[in-house]
Amino acid sequence: EVKPEAKEEEEEEEEEEDESENIVAPSKAEAAVSADETKVVEEASKAQMPPPPPPPSPSMVMAHAFAGDADLGQLTVEAGESVELLKTHKAEGWVWVKSASGDEGYVPEGYLE
Repeated sequence: EVKPEAKEEEEEEEEEEDESENIVAPSKAEAAVSADETKVVEEASKAQMPPPPPPPSPSMVMAHAFAGDADLGQLTVEAGESVELLKTHKAEGWVWVKSASGDEGYVPEGYLE
């Protein structure tokens, strides 16, 4: 004797098998069109996205005046002058900055706040 629960499970399995037989794979042409459409959409979305802006350079203030030597690539700056930190030099203690007037050069890192 088959239990009612077992009959229900068998019927569900048969229904699943019937449904899987009705699934038709896309033709090669349909698959190619779908892949082409996907590629077009991806390229369009990339084209619409502008590149991210560069990260802002930290703005620093000179705590002390510094009389730089231009021959060594140093910048002369006044105390209280705002400068833009561009990079830290490999030689510890020096940073490359840009002044408000657009001049660039090295200043002692300890002179910044």
